[in-house]
Order: sequence, then C-alpha cells, then structure tokens
Amino acid sequence: MKQIFRYTLVLAMLFVWTIASAQSTIKVMTITNGTVTANKTSASKGDEITLTVTPNDGYYFQKENLEVVKTVNPNFANTRSDVPVATPIAITGDDPSDLSIVRTYKFTVPDDGYELQVSATFTARTAITDDMVSLSASSFVYNGSDQQPTVTVTGLTENVDYSVSFTETSWKNVGTYSLTINGISKYKGALTRSFAITAADGSLTPPTGKTGLVYTGSAQDLITAGSTTTGTLQYSLDGTNYGTKIPQGTDAKEYTVYYQVKGDANHSDVAASSFNVSIASKTVSSLTITLSQTSYIFDGSEKNPTVTVADGGTTISSDEYAVSYSNNTNVGTATVTITDKEGGNYNVSGSTTFAISAADGSLTPPTGKTGLIYSGSAQNLITAGSTTTGTLQYSLDGTNYDTKIPQGTDAKEYTVYYQVKGDANHKDIAAKTFKVTIAKAPLKITAKSYTKKQGEANPEFGVTYEGFKNNETDAVLTTKPTVTCAATKDSPAGTYDITVSGAVAANYEISYVAGTLTIETPPTPMPEPKGTTFDLDTDDSSSKEVKVTFVVKESDSSGTPTVAVSDDKDASGSVSIPESVTHNGVEYKVTEISEGAFQNNTSLTEVTIPASITSIGPKAFAGCKNLQAITINIIVPINIAVISARGLTRTDDGDVFEGVDKETCILYVPEGSVDVYKAAPGWKDFKNILAIGSTGIHSIVVSNGEAFDVFSISGQKVKSKATSLDGLPKGIYIINGQKVMKK
Repeated sequence: MKQIFRYTLVLAMLFVWTIASAQSTIKVMTITNGTVTANKTSASKGDEITLTVTPNDGYYFQKENLEVVKTVNPNFANTRSDVPVATPIAITGDDPSDLSIVRTYKFTVPDDGYELQVSATFTARTAITDDMVSLSASSFVYNGSDQQPTVTVTGLTENVDYSVSFTETSWKNVGTYSLTINGISKYKGALTRSFAITAADGSLTPPTGKTGLVYTGSAQDLITAGSTTTGTLQYSLDGTNYGTKIPQGTDAKEYTVYYQVKGDANHSDVAASSFNVSIASKTVSSLTITLSQTSYIFDGSEKNPTVTVADGGTTISSDEYAVSYSNNTNVGTATVTITDKEGGNYNVSGSTTFAISAADGSLTPPTGKTGLIYSGSAQNLITAGSTTTGTLQYSLDGTNYDTKIPQGTDAKEYTVYYQVKGDANHKDIAAKTFKVTIAKAPLKITAKSYTKKQGEANPEFGVTYEGFKNNETDAVLTTKPTVTCAATKDSPAGTYDITVSGAVAANYEISYVAGTLTIETPPTPMPEPKGTTFDLDTDDSSSKEVKVTFVVKESDSSGTPTVAVSDDKDASGSVSIPESVTHNGVEYKVTEISEGAFQNNTSLTEVTIPASITSIGPKAFAGCKNLQAITINIIVPINIAVISARGLTRTDDGDVFEGVDKETCILYVPEGSVDVYKAAPGWKDFKNILAIGSTGIHSIVVSNGEAFDVFSISGQKVKSKATSLDGLPKGIYIINGQKVMKK
C-alpha cells in the first residue's frame, strides 16, 4: 500500500512540474474593423509581447479599447483551478495624436502555462459634413495685403480633429482662392471651400470744364485734364467712344463731356460722369424783327406772318435762328419769337406781337319732342341742338341756364329756352324759346271678380290697376276709387256687377272696368283620394306652430276616412298627435304613424299618441335621441315587436324607438295599463313607465328658500338662480343633481 502511494505522489509532482515549465499562449480574438497582431504566439513568464494595432480605413483606435486577459489554458483546464476566468494584464504604450494610424503597445507575460487572450474594439471615424464648416468671411476687398478667412468646424479643434491647407501661397490680388479641411484622428473627410478677393473701388481727380469760351472758328480744348492712380482716365463727347485725348470743340454750342476710369486688375471701374461746357456764339446787337401782317380775324387756323430779322441794316440769314409762334390761332395777342439756332455762329433772339379778333357765333337749334306721355320718370323734352362756337345752354324759366337737356316729369306744357354762350373766339347768340307738352298716361282701374257661397258675407272688394308708371302705386291717387255691388249676404245665387268710379290722379287719364260677384250654392265636401298628402298644425306646450304631414288611407269599417302621420316636417319640442284632423271640410280619423315618420328628429323632446292610433310603423321614432317623454293614450299596447325571418317574435322594439334613451325617457300610459306595458314586447324596454297624470318627479329640496340652477338633460344651463320652473317648456331637467320632469 505504501508503494502505491509513493508511485501516485511521484506522478502528481511530475504533472505539476510539466505545467509549471510550459509557456503561455498568446491568442488574438476575433476583431472587426481593424487588425491586431502579436510578435509571438507563445512566450515564457517575463517575456515582453509587442502588439501592432492597425485600424481599417474609416476607423480609429484608442488604447482604452485594447484588453489582454490571463485565462486558463485549455490544455490544462482540468488541472488548474487557482486562476480566475479572466484576469486583465497591464498594457504599456500611449495613443498617438492621430488615432487612425498604425501604432504598437506592449505587455509582459505574467506566468507560464496560461492562455493570454487579446481583444480590441475599433470605432468608426465621424465624417466632417458641410453644415459643420464655416468661414469667418467668404470675400475680402482688395487692400494690397494678403487676406484669408479663419476656418471653424463646429465642435472640433483645429490640428486635433482637422487640419486646414490652402491651395495658393499668396492671397493678395483680386481672384478666387480655395482651401481644404481634412479630418484627422477621430474624424474623416476632405471638404473644399473657396473665398474671394474682390476689386477695390477706383478713385480719381475729376477733370474740370473750361469757362469763357467764345466761337473763334478754330478747335479749342474743352477741359482741364483730371488724373487717377487706379486705372486709365478716359474722355468722350458722345458717351460711347472713349479715349485718353483731351476733347475739343469748334462750333458755338453746348458740349457734354463724359469721363470715366477703366480700373486696373485690382480696382473697379469708376462709372462715367459728365458735365457741360459751352462755346458761346457771337452776340448780334441792334436786332430788328419785321412782320408781313399785324392783324387777323379768327377763322380757326394758325396765323403765321412772314418774319425778317436784321442787325441794323443787315438782314441775317434764317439759318442762324428759328421762328416760333404762340397764341396765333385763338382771339388775343399772338407772339412771334426769334430763337438762336444751336450751332450757329451768331446769337440772335427777340420777339414781337400781332392781333387776332373774335368771329360771329353759329348753331343748329334744338327741337321739341312730340308724343310725350307721362312715364313716372323724368323725360327729355327736346332733341339737343349743337354749336361749334361756344356752349349751348337750356332753361325752363328763362333765368337759370344749364348745358343739361331740360327734362319734365309731370303731365303739362313746358316752355324751353336756349342760347349760345360764345367761346373765347366767338360772340354770344341771344336766347330763343318753344313749347313742349307731356300728356297724361292712361290708367285702367278694374274691379276684382269674386266667388262666394250663398249665405256668406260679401268679401272686401278690391281693384287692380293697369298703367301705373315707374313702380307707382295707388298712393299717387289724390282720390281713391269707390267700389260698389248690389248683392248682399242674403242675395240668391247668381252673378252681380261690381262697379268702380271716382278716382282722381294728376298725371293719369283714368278708365274703369266692372268686375263680377258670383254667388254659388255650397257643395258637399268629399274625402281626398287615397295617398293624398297635406300639412296641418298640431298642438304643443308652447302654442307655437308645429306642422306635420298626413297621408290619406283607406276608410275604416264604419266608412270614416282615415289618415296616417307620414312626415314630421322637422317638428321640434313637444308634438301632440290629434285623434282627428279636418282638411277641406272633411274630418279624418288619425289611425297610423307611418314608417320613419319622426326618424332622426333630434329636436323632438315629447310626443303624445292618441287612442285612435292602431299601427306604428318601423323606425317611426328611431334616432330621436333627445326624446324625453312619450304619452300614449292606448289602453292595450300596440304590437311593435319584429317578426324574424324564422317567424319568431323578437323582444326588441322593432326599431320603432331605436336610438331613444330608454333609461331616461318616461313612458306615460293609461291608468291601469302600466303593468300591461311593462310586460309588452318593445314597450317593456322603457325603464320609467308611469300612469298618465303622475309626475315621476323627485322632490326638489331648496334649503332656506335658496335659489337653484336648472340644467337641460344634455348638461346645458337653461335657468340661473331659479325658484321655480315657470317659463320653461315641458321636459326633463337636472336640479341639484336630480332629474325632474315638468308636465
């Protein structure tokens, strides 16, 4: 036994020695977006291992993302238990300033017989985008020195995150320059920007025009030259053709001298400016102006007498001056003006006058209109005359004249005056007159015809008018017509004349036409054909007019004609359906409420159904969601249940009251029929079935006589600080949190 133990002990010691003497392995784990290589795949304790880290294009690396851990060697996993699963190992070496380049790190093998696992994480470099880059200026004005903008990349530091390089080496002269922003380390990308040096404004000392120049027959300098240091100073006499020569002039006239600077490479042009320089003509003394005629009579044409101009006893050629005439057509004093011609060698000017006298006036006289009849509106009394020698004027009183055509409205005779007020070139024409008449308009007054039944009182007789003008009415009659008839209430059947007379009107010629009163024996009224519809009023709580439509049905077994309610005509509030209605003298019994008669009427709040109703059609009250109370005077409930396709009676309301709130809507039924309705299909769905005459009102307790607010069933306040429900229509209200119905 001791021998076996010694043998086992030797084997164990031999295994431990084998493990202790084995090298550790260096294992680079799977890495993406870059590579990590070790200079050895296995090493002994104390050996230094060099790791080379290479980021892929577009990625960077930091030491903090590199890890070496000591873990159990798989070859000895069953024999070692003294090492944690992963023990970090210290790494030496610093990150370079550019984290995107290749670099090395080192660590020392801590022990033999382990697996040293190397892992690393690479990070994507961030692209520098256009919106991150800004220049301090995009252009500079030339100043003779180098100028360049400052580049800013939002959130980044120059020479740490990016670098800036300029394409050119000098930035002084006018032109466009470029620069490049290159991402470094954690950032990538190369963006190009440009900036400009623009031309500076040019400058000059302007030329000045010479003064005191007088015509000599020879060319003369027009200016004293200017100067510039920013380009070339140029001159022109037409504003188009420029040169560096001093401009000259010979003729006696005014010259416009233009000048500009054509800028050099670094300066803008100086826009053209101008000034005027004159060479004066020789002034002529002792000027004499002679006309061929000095007086005229106005005839509408220009008067241009011949002009002779002389300097003393010497006649001056007409080439040296221009002749103009003013005020030489109309009556008055005309002027002849002598003006020196531009470019002439002499300066001649002066004026003289001649006279034009007024001519006699003329006209085409106006004429009076005939056949004028009163129209109720103003009418022209004349056909206008005309004149070319002044203003034709009219008057109806011989004193007040106007150019407007004289008008008359009333039927009578008018005196029309007319005259000509001569214009500036003609004499007046004295006033003359003529007569014009507007006749009365015909007006026919006709007595209206009437028909009545024997024994009825006579109707109130009226008349019709034919011939009133311009929307006039009988209000223009100074005396109204009298209408009479011999018939009385007790007159027998037959026809009687209705006569009219006695009307008076200033502008109308009146005639009369008699009417007829027909007295008939009254007929026996008959029911309307089946299917005929008519609208009649029903009663409601507020006595307002509520119309519904009835349709004629078959007569009942007793021969009484019947109708059905077929359309609610958008009735609102409370509607009471009558047991019978009378139309055209015939009384009809109301026996039905047709299908959909009140469907979707959200304005209906209460309805009363009479005992005469024997049938209520489907959906008659469907969608009446604001219906608050139904009063039905039928002792035995009408069957409103729906028969299904299988012949079974459903316990719903057959869509008659679909959409009606049966939780709040109160159903009032005849005394003694409450239990019957509570058991009847369709009717039993109403939660509040009361006998007619009971209120269904919870007590309203108002402590200490305090007022209360009243709200509608929809929550809208309808009365504030009330002490009663007086003044409110029938319906359900909320008071102090309780539902109350006013009957």
